Amino acid sequence: MRDSARIQAVIELLGAYKQHVGSRGKPVDAIVASYYRTRRYIGAKDRVAITDLFYYCMRHLRALTWVSGHDYNSFDERSVVICAICHSNRYNSHDVPKLFDGERHSPTLMIDEEVALYNRWKDTNPLAEAPEAVRANISDIAQPLMKANFGEAWEEVAQALNQQAPIDIRVNQLKCKKPEQVQTRLAQQAIEVVPINGLPNALRSEARFAAHATDAFKEGLYEMQDAGSQLLALCVAAKPGDKVVDFCAGAGGKTLAIAGQMKNKGRIFALDVAENRLKQLKPRLARAGVDNVMTRLLSSENDPWLKRHRETADWVL
Repeated sequence: MRDSARIQAVIELLGAYKQHVGSRGKPVDAIVASYYRTRRYIGAKDRVAITDLFYYCMRHLRALTWVSGHDYNSFDERSVVICAICHSNRYNSHDVPKLFDGERHSPTLMIDEEVALYNRWKDTNPLAEAPEAVRANISDIAQPLMKANFGEAWEEVAQALNQQAPIDIRVNQLKCKKPEQVQTRLAQQAIEVVPINGLPNALRSEARFAAHATDAFKEGLYEMQDAGSQLLALCVAAKPGDKVVDFCAGAGGKTLAIAGQMKNKGRIFALDVAENRLKQLKPRLARAGVDNVMTRLLSSENDPWLKRHRETADWVL
């Protein structure tokens, strides 16, 4: 894809996000997945580039909408993208008008208001005079709470949240004896991952890559899972033969990690009140080669199933 086509895709993703703003809206990752599901023609490298800029917009949305003069929940997506390119210096910010060239699959030509917005970034940093909370990309309600909790370090903490997170993966013990095997497989695709101290099956990449598109992933050699979740699963020191209840299993990331610890021996009950989330676990179980997990949809935390199994588990997460 041309850079301009990638920019158009980010604009469309922001539009989709705007439609789902609010407590009942879709999670951002679900919006991204839905967008790509209907656009199979977008290649892996293009997806990485599009997703990278889109999430940059998400992390800095308060600051970007403030500069463009719009409300956080009813922003203009084109203005946000123009500000994001200039703020991040992606795609060489001096060439922004060339990205809005009006060609097929590209954004239409910039209007006068957009040209004026772009010129503001050329001449100065529009965020220099912004309120502290805007520069930190947090709400006015959150700012005093962060100051109370972190003191003088509050802004440093807030800015840390604006950084792109690394990609953490967990090597599947059931299919791969050593993490180095996954390192080697990914290195063959020019993907560099390194061990995470204290987590025996964890690998991290500081650079974005299409983690779900590699052959190693499709073969079930690893799962996407952040280091915090891996640590929690490790704290459940389940052994082969144990009975484990994952009380809020969701899509089952920690369930899969615990199954690896148990070497597929024993029983894990993956419970949740959300049927759609539990359905996502089944293909993950098959890919990972896990067969000691039983899923169950709960009606509530007072479901009769829980009473029957009370005090029978070795571990409850």
